[in-house]
Amino acid sequence: MINSETQKIIDELEAQLEICPRCKTKQKLGRVLIRKKAWGGKVTSENQAQLCLPCDEDWRRFAEKKELRCSSSDEDFQKHWKAFLKTEVGSESTLPQALEILRELAGLRIQIAIETQRYAGRFRSRSRRLDDLYPLSGSRFSESGFDSWLDFLMGQVADVTNLKRSLEKEIADQVKFFPIWNMYLKYIPGCGPWLAGFFIASIRDPRRFPGTSNLWGNAGTRVNGDGTAEFPSRGKKLNYDPLLKIAVVQLLPQAMRYQKSRHRNSPYSQLFGYIKLKEEKKAEEAKPEICRIKGCEETDIVNLGYKKNEDGGQVFLGFCCKKTLDGGKPHRFLTPCHRERRVLREIGKKFLADFYHTWLYFLGENPDISRNPRIMWVFEQATKDKKKS
Repeated sequence: MINSETQKIIDELEAQLEICPRCKTKQKLGRVLIRKKAWGGKVTSENQAQLCLPCDEDWRRFAEKKELRCSSSDEDFQKHWKAFLKTEVGSESTLPQALEILRELAGLRIQIAIETQRYAGRFRSRSRRLDDLYPLSGSRFSESGFDSWLDFLMGQVADVTNLKRSLEKEIADQVKFFPIWNMYLKYIPGCGPWLAGFFIASIRDPRRFPGTSNLWGNAGTRVNGDGTAEFPSRGKKLNYDPLLKIAVVQLLPQAMRYQKSRHRNSPYSQLFGYIKLKEEKKAEEAKPEICRIKGCEETDIVNLGYKKNEDGGQVFLGFCCKKTLDGGKPHRFLTPCHRERRVLREIGKKFLADFYHTWLYFLGENPDISRNPRIMWVFEQATKDKKKS
């Protein structure tokens, strides 16, 4: 039974969605001019219609192909408008090209984020050693305004920071044409235009995936029967999109975590604590009979016990097979680092499933989203924002 508050949110959402007269999908339609102002059109009742944004772009291209301009008559515009409404979606569609542009722009932004992280990671340990051996204040870079070698090195990527901002503005201009951004993704803390644009462009149409497990498989987050995830291996073709996997299991969860202090009431913020406790309990209660490191079949497993963390509490260290415990590369598993990756992957999967069902809902497939508290919370934020504006 849906409570009255949830039903109110659903009703307000339904009021914003209508069937597009051309593509027949349930979308947030906009009032458009058949004969646009650039073609000498005026705002009159006869010259206005409703279309979704992608179809409006298709009409613009269709009219240009028919060479409709200021010199054309209103009758010509109306005649070609009626013909356009009968065209098949895709025959004049600008959507594939728009998605490809969005994919490339957002993919470039994601690649820059990955390389920046790698850059920081490669120099972090060396910078710390330099800080002890040869402080920045005693070098020729002492007047640079930085306090440490790492700050100095990261300061050299200022041009990359400017590039990221410029790309983000361009992506924001492209992604605003998609209702799923304007009505949903925009209100998820941590999911900015560039991440949202990449998800939209990568998935393209959620209807091509029969279910969430198929989408998880495409994003590389589906777990195999033995509880392991798929990883790249030499000479083997990947069954998933590697860049989408990075966005789902690394960039988005980390961005959501960064927003936790600002959006404490967000169900995604609260999800971190719940999943972390679940993974810790699962690890503590595990009784592995064989080493989980690939290629190792050792059955003598050592419980590594607990150690105190910075907060004064205890953290479980996981397990290790006995034969490698004192070696150079011990086979440790279910460690805090492993559990952290599991938490991030689970957060990403939850987001992807919510995104998938919401997009299907916008396209008129009508999955039952009313029982999903995360989706309802996002819609509630969208409703509040609409009332403010």
